[in-house]
Amino acid sequence: MIKLWQKALEKSYSCAILYTALFTEDIMKIYKKIAGVTIACSLSVLLLSGCTKGNKATQTTVYIDRNGKITEAIVEDWDQKYYDEHDLKSQIDNEIKQYEDENKDSSVKLNKFKVENKKIKVNLTYDSASTYSEFNNITAFCGTILKAQEEGFSFDGKFNSTNDKPSVTIEELDGSEEYSVYILSEKEKVNTEFKILYASENVKVSDNKKTAVISDEDENSLAYLIYKK
Repeated sequence: MIKLWQKALEKSYSCAILYTALFTEDIMKIYKKIAGVTIACSLSVLLLSGCTKGNKATQTTVYIDRNGKITEAIVEDWDQKYYDEHDLKSQIDNEIKQYEDENKDSSVKLNKFKVENKKIKVNLTYDSASTYSEFNNITAFCGTILKAQEEGFSFDGKFNSTNDKPSVTIEELDGSEEYSVYILSEKEKVNTEFKILYASENVKVSDNKKTAVISDEDENSLAYLIYKK
């Protein structure tokens, strides 16, 4: 990762300024969210369908459609005097190109990159949850509960109903083979096209059942959103 930032910065700034800018907390936070490389944990994401979703987002939000396509609207503070955002955009473009060259059947699209009013706004679309997962080195899954279990995801614990029904274990969920699930490691706000019927206990679902906020109390926990297509 240091090598990428050096490429973007060394054309314009001295080594002292470069390393000062490189290791500030804000830059590290932004970079982890948009550069598409690993450094401990990586990024978060947003999604698209038809016209670009998330263009008016005021906080980082993940959008999920019924088919698992993901768009992420990233909104972060940006007050970096020693960094050229155009170089950063070039690095993001290069990361996308490299990924797509190595994964011919996957697609990542940069829809928006804008810095204004000390905010950076980035909009990315991924053709699937697996692409989102691989590109950002995070956990993301979208598919049936049975498929998730086959891939080794654990459904321990209780899942809270959004319809004032009692909480259930996955074994107690009638017709569980008919349900799909979205699983995510990132602690973000999530908007969906589908109604969330059950959610893991680290998720707070809104009254409209299409917006969820994932708790960040346990960094290693996964969020489960259960729905029917």
